[in-house]
Amino acid sequence: METKLHAKDVAALLSRACHRDGGSYRDFSSNKPQFEAPGRLPASQVSVEAANNNVPGVPGRAGTYPDQRTLSLDRLLAGIQSRKSQPANAATKIAVFSLAGGVGKTTLATALGRLLSGRMHQVVLANCDSNFGLQHLRGSYSQTVGAFTFVHAPEHTAAFPMALIEAGEYATADERESALKMIRDSSLQADTMLLDLPANRSAHTLECLRTADHILIPLSPDMHSAVTLGWLEELMKRERATGAGRSVHYIINRYDGTRSVHRDMRDRLQSTLGKSLLPFAIREEQQVQDAMRSGLTVIDYAPQSGVVVDLKALGKWVEQLLPQLEFARGMTA
Repeated sequence: METKLHAKDVAALLSRACHRDGGSYRDFSSNKPQFEAPGRLPASQVSVEAANNNVPGVPGRAGTYPDQRTLSLDRLLAGIQSRKSQPANAATKIAVFSLAGGVGKTTLATALGRLLSGRMHQVVLANCDSNFGLQHLRGSYSQTVGAFTFVHAPEHTAAFPMALIEAGEYATADERESALKMIRDSSLQADTMLLDLPANRSAHTLECLRTADHILIPLSPDMHSAVTLGWLEELMKRERATGAGRSVHYIINRYDGTRSVHRDMRDRLQSTLGKSLLPFAIREEQQVQDAMRSGLTVIDYAPQSGVVVDLKALGKWVEQLLPQLEFARGMTA
């Protein structure tokens, strides 16, 4: 990653990708992105135009575009006018963390980010685990600009681009500080920052963890997660002792209600964690892994699946933690 990227450079890149009102991203059809200056219609005029036209893929609109990939941006720009100016340092930072591998931490973070961007939230997803790199999102719907990769929703889908940054574990103290600075600078340009943390207790992991406002810990309903739960609670207790005011939330992921061991483990976790355990679980479905192999999140790959219903419940819960921003009704993916 760029070790000398300045805060103003971060702001400019995110601004041009529609993460602020200063510009709009016009075309992602090639490796040479083209930008256009602000010059949008007033919100009232946009709404009148939308009501009087009828375009395939966009309710109430008409006509065609040379590049159908711009349809989602057309709807995005129609809704961005109604958003209030974002206060500085407004991002809510949520760390997705576990000490157990294989609990679906990364797939949960990426699906949640895609869901929130589809609800017109400005999302930055930080990969703090150098072993993975979010490769499954770097496909035909992504575009790399500087230190950022912008992931777009498929055609005919309204959504903000989700920005990915690399803030993984690095060898030197300067590199780790640069990664933390990238997180801080990016959070100033968004309302949601998701941190995908590695499953360890390294100094880098703890430093990233301490930047978060909330910690979301996925647990799989098996003995593997049960063994690490004591370590997690001890770590969270130690972090609270430092005076940090971040909240800790647990969620059961990869849950299969037809298996008695999963039901028993869920009952045990509810008894142990109380209100810290979210009152819904994310079920296990093969479409999640199929989506990753296809370079998509399950939100786009299988939007009618049961797991997406569960993720939408999680998304609504997360929205309660975010800054209250106004955006156009019905502009969701």
